[in-house]
Amino acid sequence: RHVRNVLSEPDVNTEQRAKSSSTTSLEASSPRVKGDQSPPESKRSSRRPRKKIKVKREKTESEKRATAVRQSREAQYQELRALAEGAASVWGFESLFPATVWDDVSVYRDLYEVNDRDGSQFLRELANKE
Repeated sequence: RHVRNVLSEPDVNTEQRAKSSSTTSLEASSPRVKGDQSPPESKRSSRRPRKKIKVKREKTESEKRATAVRQSREAQYQELRALAEGAASVWGFESLFPATVWDDVSVYRDLYEVNDRDGSQFLRELANKE
């Protein structure tokens, strides 16, 4: 049978069919058209969702061992930090960026090696052309 769009303009023939047979159109079977079927506001506000039951499971042996190892390592770390209170930190500026040591050989190599190589290559090419 023909089903008509609920949002379109009402059709006179469809309205008459809907009155005679309630299963032929969406309007007749839709609860939104008939009216709101929800409970009144006072009843709705008194309802609240059930609390979820939380069951705390027991830790497995491997989880217990991992927790014990983690706690012992944390204790060792805290003890080490307490003992090294006055010592310089590994992450301090001085330890991350130590004082510069000037090496004349390295400085010369960095500054002039490329020029020396290019110059000697140029002289070899000149000698080969002659």
